[in-house]
Amino acid sequence: MLYIFSDPVGMRVVGLCLKSNPIYKNKNIQLQMPSGRIQTPNYPSFYPPNMVCTWKITVSKGKRIKLSFESFKLYFSVFTDNIRQCKPGPTVDYLSVKDGMKKTSSSLGIYCDYILKPAPIYSSGRHMLISFHSASASSRVETGFRARFQEVEKGKWNNEINLF
Repeated sequence: MLYIFSDPVGMRVVGLCLKSNPIYKNKNIQLQMPSGRIQTPNYPSFYPPNMVCTWKITVSKGKRIKLSFESFKLYFSVFTDNIRQCKPGPTVDYLSVKDGMKKTSSSLGIYCDYILKPAPIYSSGRHMLISFHSASASSRVETGFRARFQEVEKGKWNNEINLF
């Protein structure tokens, strides 16, 4: 099922992941379009605990995907020897981006910060898998993220780079 809503600036917010959706719908939100926005549940309010949202984005043949974050604030508290550690797990809120449609596709990054929003991320082909996971502790509150995806020409060099 595809949900399409408009926001005040007219860019479509598509594929909403909602607490009220059955789990299987939130884990398989398929978007086949040249551009749109995705966001955490309840954005710009706090996202709920214990959520898994998975977006599978497909753009036109011969194109690739650019994912740009408008905002990014995930709860983050895992420190080891005063070094930030971003490792997926049941106590960490994180966003995973894959270069393809499968969980086994190459990783384009795992993000779990509240200070820096990720630089734009580019797929190598026409598919991208994006998974958001919020931990189960209800005392953790952040606003989450809002991101724009758009199809771009494949094969052209970009001035922007991925930072992992």
